[in-house]
Amino acid sequence: MKQIHRFIATGGYTGYFPKIPGTVATLAGTLLFYPIHFLGIVYQAGLIVMFFGIGLVSASRLEKELGSKDPSVVVIDEIVGIWIALYLIPFNWKSLLTAFILFRFFDIRKPLRIRSLQTFDSGWGIMLDDALAGIYTNLILRIAYMAKPLILS
Repeated sequence: MKQIHRFIATGGYTGYFPKIPGTVATLAGTLLFYPIHFLGIVYQAGLIVMFFGIGLVSASRLEKELGSKDPSVVVIDEIVGIWIALYLIPFNWKSLLTAFILFRFFDIRKPLRIRSLQTFDSGWGIMLDDALAGIYTNLILRIAYMAKPLILS
C-alpha cells in the first residue's frame, strides 16, 4: 500500500524529475486531461473530486513518511489543480497553453490567499492551495471567453 500511495502522491513518479517537478507534473496533468475532457461534465467533476480525495490521502501519507511538510516530490496537487483549471474550458491549444501558464503562475507565486491554505495540516495544505490556483485559473479563462471568445478559440 505504501508504494501505491507513493506512486499517486508523486504523480506516477513525475515528482522525482530532477528539476521543476511541479511544472513537469502540470504538463503531465494537462496531457492526462485529454481523454477526460471527452467525458460528460458529471464524470469530469467526479474524477476531479475522486483524485482530490485520493491525492489528499496519499500526499498525507507520503508527507508523514518523509517527515517533511509539502515535500517537492508530492505533485498530485499540481495534476488535480490543472484539471480544475481545465474543467469545462474549451479544449484547444490556446486554452491549454493559457491554463498552463496561469496555473503555474498562481501555483508558484501563490497570490490572493493561496499561500494561506498551505498552513492547513497534512495533505490538506498540499492539495488546497493548488485547488484554489486551479479555480482562479478557470475563472480567468471563463472571463476571457465571455469577454472576447476569439482570444482563446
